Amino acid sequence: MASMASAGGGTRATHILDQKPTLDLRDELESELFKMKEGKRSNGQKRWRLDEYLGGKQGETAVFSAMDARGGQVALKFMCAEDDDVKRRFKRECAMQAQFTHPNIVRCIKDEPLINSDGSLMIAILQYLPKKTVDYYLQQLDGSSTGERFVVNMAVDVLHGLEHVHGKGIIHKDIKCPNILSGSNGFKIADFGIAAMDESSKMKVSDTMNTLQIRTVGTPHYMSLEQLLCGEISFPADLYSLGVVMYRCLSGGKYPFGNEKTNAQAISVALATSHSIPPINNISDQLFAIITKALQKQVADRYSTATDMLKDLKPLSQQGQPLPPGCEYHFFICKHEARAKDSTMVIYYELRARGYKVWISNEVEKPNNEEMINGVKKSAVFLIFLTHGIFTRYWCRDVEIRTAMKETKPFVLLKCTHGDHKFVDRRKECSSKSTREWFGLDTVVPSEFESVANQLCENITRREWSLNITVRPAILDYLEREFERREKTAEDFYRESSAVDAGLKESSSSSSSSSSSSSSSSSSSSR
Repeated sequence: MASMASAGGGTRATHILDQKPTLDLRDELESELFKMKEGKRSNGQKRWRLDEYLGGKQGETAVFSAMDARGGQVALKFMCAEDDDVKRRFKRECAMQAQFTHPNIVRCIKDEPLINSDGSLMIAILQYLPKKTVDYYLQQLDGSSTGERFVVNMAVDVLHGLEHVHGKGIIHKDIKCPNILSGSNGFKIADFGIAAMDESSKMKVSDTMNTLQIRTVGTPHYMSLEQLLCGEISFPADLYSLGVVMYRCLSGGKYPFGNEKTNAQAISVALATSHSIPPINNISDQLFAIITKALQKQVADRYSTATDMLKDLKPLSQQGQPLPPGCEYHFFICKHEARAKDSTMVIYYELRARGYKVWISNEVEKPNNEEMINGVKKSAVFLIFLTHGIFTRYWCRDVEIRTAMKETKPFVLLKCTHGDHKFVDRRKECSSKSTREWFGLDTVVPSEFESVANQLCENITRREWSLNITVRPAILDYLEREFERREKTAEDFYRESSAVDAGLKESSSSSSSSSSSSSSSSSSSSR
């Protein structure tokens, strides 16, 4: 076997997990599984088929989703186990995690790991979650905030899990973004590899759980001051770590203390010498107060139990989404009333279910200029549901869109892709040369609005809307992200605003002469 340098400066034989997570690694791990007694079915075929690489650390761990012929889809965690201490710790992790039966904790299906013939590879069989970690979401957002709703929901779930864990006298000691997974029914805590027993609970558990004295290890940026200084660890250490996770989600991935530091000593100095929590932009005072209390240096100043922190956080989870200053609505939906009523009401109710306030003309008995203009002004984001012929409609074009641009509102475009009224050809939809017959309407796009329509459709991402219930959640997640980044969206769009300015000036003069005739012939059913 080839050799490589070890952490202690010596050499060790190259391990199967030293490979990068390629198809070769997957195939070799499958072969290792097949060599084990547990890896064969009664007919001699493979029990496990490895699928997607879910994460890990090269040279130490790898996690794959796998199809188990006996138990369906699972996650298999492979551990490099050439060190006796690591072996004991991994066995302890499986034993500990298998005892938990809680919806907010990843379940270990077998209380002992599988071990290959030479003892160098250990495998834990875990509950599979089809979604990703909190760390994955942060990477996808690339410096943007996940938003308060995400953070509150995540923290509530994690605290429920910690209530259960702490109730058994266990301190997780490694709560961090990569160890919080998102599933279809909420967030779950994973990886109990360095968890410790609270002193008062050690007499209540089996010897299996007490065989290993865990040294002070963890992920420094997430560690409380007492953990960094190798002091006595208690349940509030986990609450501090959760506070770091919440802070990172809202600050675009930054750590509250020692963000630029790379080693535990420098991070502990930054934390010990800090005077206050660095502020986070655009979050509610209530949520920041909760995070601030969780991140206190002194244990006595922190939340003492997960239950105490939950009491402060739960009221925020039961409220609607926080409104930006000066706004009464999160979204204004601009639609073609005759062609988009049913679809937009689905959008309306889905957003409402997520805690957003939405202005839509269906709520107004007799829509008029004043109602619509006020609705636009009081909304944070202007959402256009693009259907065939929407830019031909006076109410949408000269009242709502024009007001949104005058108020420099951020735009979001959802494109109808189904039925007779789908948004067919962007160039023709925005062109004043398109005929009435093509639109199937008595009106066309005014020439003075053509540049505005084109700038909208060229410079704003058009996301396809679907009534498919399996696809819809991803689209709503997209709308939530767009709401969080609304200021950046508006800044980018209006930076090059010459076409918008010119179009607004021209449409202003033409709309004043046509508004009286359009208003008299239009009603809530013919917008």
